[in-house]
Amino acid sequence: MSYLAGAYAFAIFSIAGYIYYLVRQARETAARIRELDEEQAAARGR
Repeated sequence: MSYLAGAYAFAIFSIAGYIYYLVRQARETAARIRELDEEQAAARGR
């Protein structure tokens, strides 16, 4: 039974880590898109 609890804990931590990774990637991508938008707006203003 204890090995089953270990397997569940491992699965939960793996999924939580993967979700954290996806959230971080999404934030970085959003920041990059914002930077590109600002650069394009500045280029249009010139």
